[in-house]
Amino acid sequence: DVALVLNGIDCARFRCPETEEREKARRTFDVGPDDNLVLFVGRFSSLKAPESVVNLARVARDAGLEGVRFALVGGGDLEGELEAQVGAAELGRICRLWPWRDPVEAYWGADLLVMPSTCEGFGLVHLEAMNCAKPCVGCLDDGAADVIVDGETGYLVQNPDDREELSSVVM
Repeated sequence: DVALVLNGIDCARFRCPETEEREKARRTFDVGPDDNLVLFVGRFSSLKAPESVVNLARVARDAGLEGVRFALVGGGDLEGELEAQVGAAELGRICRLWPWRDPVEAYWGADLLVMPSTCEGFGLVHLEAMNCAKPCVGCLDDGAADVIVDGETGYLVQNPDDREELSSVVM
């Protein structure tokens, strides 16, 4: 026997937060009420390209965008390197790595999910975040294009390593 098991998410868990849940989540991530939180959720590996989010933090800081914060939730081989990049660029005030946790609270606190991976088959993080009413940014050449409606439920970029292209849709 062969059984087909489709990818899916628990819509009762991944949902729009109540006002109190959103406020609590934003406090957890040290985000002020008027700040915008850009979120990455996933494995800290080269395949997921979390360094693109650190680069976005650099662009935001250099552009003087005071109210933009960045949270990378996960863990993996690049964790030390990412911490070093954040430290060397003096981004600690606006960009922070968080250990892996249930991502629901992160989605509730965020304003935008960025998943810069160029080799994602079908990333559940897009579905989870969108079900929590968060727009997503993903790569045009991977599974994100099957989930994100460009300009409606989020944005698709051709090359997430292109700082100008990625920052044009995020900021």
